[in-house]
Amino acid sequence: MLKLANAALRTAALLLPFAALIALYRYLFAAFPASTVMTDTVFVVCALLAWLMLRTTAKRQAGRNYGRELAEIFEAFAQRHRLAVNVAEQNATSYTFEAGGRLHDWLVLSVVEGDEVTLDFAGHAFRYLYRPQRRADFERILDDWVDGAARIVAYEGGGEALERATGTGWSEVLKRNVGPLRGRPVEIVANAP
Repeated sequence: MLKLANAALRTAALLLPFAALIALYRYLFAAFPASTVMTDTVFVVCALLAWLMLRTTAKRQAGRNYGRELAEIFEAFAQRHRLAVNVAEQNATSYTFEAGGRLHDWLVLSVVEGDEVTLDFAGHAFRYLYRPQRRADFERILDDWVDGAARIVAYEGGGEALERATGTGWSEVLKRNVGPLRGRPVEIVANAP
């Protein structure tokens, strides 16, 4: 039931701006005596052009490849925390850090399509869209996990969130399948013995 409510809220959040745009459009063009068909056609053409521009921009950004930079980050992470690493290259470059030393459970970091990182903390996977401007933040997420200053909260009804410790509590960093209506926390996973 909670998943259905979250899906309905996500759909409404996507449709609400579009409905507001249509209402504004109708309000602005109601004062003009032009035919409704003509103004509707102009609106549809403008919306189509805007969609094409956004799609082109998204495709251009998807072509970025930060694989080499991410490999450097993963190797520096392994050296910083003295972790054993196994590198595999299949569909994605994957770094598997086995449990040992300060890491109490395995961790897999995979580079997908050059700019997307899959962080798999002992079976709890999150996706992170990497950008060089956010390198320090990304490295801090990894370091906080090893230091025990990050945790994963699994919610009733599905969904998980990766949280980082702050001075006053916990701050959500990444989330997966978590909507605005959350169930109660059912499991907390952290890098602790």
